[in-house]
Order: sequence, then structure tokens, then C-alpha cells
Amino acid sequence: MMINYFKPMTKKILEIKAWKELLDLNMQVYLLTILFCIIITKSYNYGVAAEITILISLLSLYLVYTFLVNDYCDMPFDIKAGKKRAIHEMPKIVPLGMLIFFVFLSVILTLLLIFWNSEPLSEGLSEGLSEGLSEGLSEGLSKYGIFVLLYGTAYFLATVYSAFPVRLKSRGSLGIIDDVLIEKTLPVLLIFSFFEYYNLETLLLVVLFSLLQLKIIVEHQILDYEADLKTEVHTFVVKVGVKKASSLLNAVRVFVLLFFLLFAITLLLKIPFSVIILAPLFIGYFVMRKLVAEGKVEKKAARQDLNVPKEWIDRVPLYDGYIVSSMNIVSLFLALFLAFKSYPFTAYGSALPAFLIALVLISQYYLIRNIYIPLTKTVISC
Repeated sequence: MMINYFKPMTKKILEIKAWKELLDLNMQVYLLTILFCIIITKSYNYGVAAEITILISLLSLYLVYTFLVNDYCDMPFDIKAGKKRAIHEMPKIVPLGMLIFFVFLSVILTLLLIFWNSEPLSEGLSEGLSEGLSEGLSEGLSKYGIFVLLYGTAYFLATVYSAFPVRLKSRGSLGIIDDVLIEKTLPVLLIFSFFEYYNLETLLLVVLFSLLQLKIIVEHQILDYEADLKTEVHTFVVKVGVKKASSLLNAVRVFVLLFFLLFAITLLLKIPFSVIILAPLFIGYFVMRKLVAEGKVEKKAARQDLNVPKEWIDRVPLYDGYIVSSMNIVSLFLALFLAFKSYPFTAYGSALPAFLIALVLISQYYLIRNIYIPLTKTVISC
């Protein structure tokens, strides 16, 4: 009886949309930022591998929590709008229990990060548990205090984005600001605080990815305009109208392009070797533009399950999607470059680069399956 209950429930849990975010743009952005920081701060040694693994685990838990809590709080609205989600077919206690578990696990991993390699803790334990814990906590917070503050703030804002009674997503521009903060701004700042790297590059990447998220959320709300009107969800686009929102979207797209070009220049200055990937990407855009214009390549979304209308995809400028693809190719390049910097290879020294290369490839699953492989076949056939 119990087995018959848990098997379909486990299947439903695995079908929850939030898991797919680990294979989408947010995780891709986090990994790109982590790789950039590792190389710039020269943190490519086995000693930091465990802490970086904890960092990625904390970001993963937070990312799944952010989308799961949104789907959980949106259930009555999504059902009314006719949207179908796996979460709708399970008792509410299941997703609620998952959310609590994610928070609990995040707290445990945060404490583990704080006390990692804590000399006062190891020395203090021989003199007394309370003294060792106190000194270990003090040392850990001196290093990761800003990180803990940002992480806690991100969790709070991710919750109030969709949870009642605050529900910022239904409060016009406040919802837009909160979405940008919880998906890109705070997580990217979190990564820089982990590496204790605050520079012009920090500002550049935070602004770039924040603008990218602003573009994404405005686009998402335009596509959801009719459904939000029907369910009386007062999003930013519902309040200002599709025409004004579309004008904002077009302007933000241009700024994303400009800041991405600035990032490419910065990467070239910081890592001159990156010319071997940036030059082909630059030339590749014009090749792609020609193939699309000739009808040999069709523009399409990486995530087919999001059901983005074809007429919308056709209207989106080519550079819009090309930027995302380029960022992911740059991520793979940085992961391979990190492996090269770790030479001579050893069992321990190669563990971190190999782990990051695997994560970069896994995070690009939808891009590889739905974009890169069909595109490669088309180019070869041409």
C-alpha cells in the first residue's frame, strides 16, 4: 500500500517545474560568475574545492526554493487560468514540506560553510565546546558575514515575492524589482562576497545580469498579460499596459547587448587567451544572422515546455538569444581554461575543474538538446 502511494508521488515530485531551473539560465549565470571569480582571484586550488561545492549547493537549494514557493503560492491563480502543473496534483503538505526541508538544509550548509576550516573551533573543542563554537562562529562570520546577510535577504525576498499577505509580484513595479533581485542581483552579489572580490568587474556583472533578468521578467509578464488580467493579478505589465512595457523591453534589450559587449572586452583584458573563443563568437553572430535570413536556421526557444508562442520568438531580435548562447560557450571555455591552469593534473587538483566542467554541461542540457545539436546538424548539411 505504502509503495503504491510513494511511487506515483515520487514521480510527481520529480516532475515539479522548479527542478528544471537547475538546467536553465539562472544556474548558467551563477556558474559563469563562479568561474570568472575563481580565475580572476586565482582560487584554482584543491583547498577551496569543498567550499565552492557548498556554495553551489546553497545556490541550487535557493534556486529550487525560489521557484517552488512561487508555484505553491500561485496555485489558485494558475488553476483559474487553466495552467497545469505537477504541483497541482499533490497534497499541499508535500510541496510545503519540501520548502521547509530546503530552508533547513540551507541553514545546515551555511553553518558548515561558516565553520569550515575553523581553527578556533578545532582548538577550542579541546578546551570547551561553547568556547570553541563561539570563537569559530566569530571567525566564520568575519569572513562570510556579508554572504550570510545576502543569502538570508535573498530567501526572505524570494518568499514575499509570491507569498501572502505581501505578494510583491502583484504590486506592479515592486514585483519587477523583487524578481530582478532574487533571481540575479542578490545571487551574483552573493558569489562575489564569497570570493571577497569587489571591483569594477563586480559592478559590471551585477548590472549585466540584473538587466538580463529585467528583460526576462518584462517579457514573461507581457506573455502572461491575458492570463493575469483574467485572474486579477496586478503585475507591472497589467498596470502600465503592453505598449509601454514593450517599449521598456526594447530599451532593456539594447542595454543588455551593450553591457555584454563590455563584459567581453573586460574578459579579453583580464584573460587575453579568451580571444580564441570571443573572436569566433563575434564572427558566428553574422553567420547565424545570414542563415536565419535565408531560412536555413529557425529561431526557437531552448525550453520547449515553456510554450513560448512562435510568433513571439520570430519577433525577438537574433542577438537576444545569441547573447545567452554566447555566455554559456564562454562558461565552458572558462571551465576548460581553469582545467588548463590546474596543470600538472593530479587526482585531487583536477577534481574542481572536472566538477565545474560537468556542471556547466549539465546546466546547458536544454540548450545542447534543443539548440546546439539541431544547429550543428543544419550547419553540417549546408
